[in-house]
Amino acid sequence: MNGQVTIEVIGENNLSNKINVNLNSSKMTLATILADYGIVEAACQEKLSCCTCVGGIETIPNGVLSQPTEDELDITDTVIKSFSVEGTQVRAGCQIILQPGVHYKFTSLNNLSKLKTQVSNFQS
Repeated sequence: MNGQVTIEVIGENNLSNKINVNLNSSKMTLATILADYGIVEAACQEKLSCCTCVGGIETIPNGVLSQPTEDELDITDTVIKSFSVEGTQVRAGCQIILQPGVHYKFTSLNNLSKLKTQVSNFQS
């Protein structure tokens, strides 16, 4: 089985940066890799007591993410309201266990809210 995972990080001005990771049959979370690359802080060490790894998360193929737990929903619901990013799939990266062969796309909350503002300004 191919242990490769691609993580696309959407940054300022919608620019993307790709990270390729070989899982080597170990379980890693999205937050672990993003923290290793300095993209998120992952301050709570994956215990859902902070929201530093929360962002817009998409996958190709679509639908490979597990359902969020009640604890994750508590964090993401609060964050969605705070950042006004309704209608976007916002998840906690520390709860996303990377699956081989999947392409992940992560957009930080700051960039999500900027993109939402740009889109709403464009549509006005």
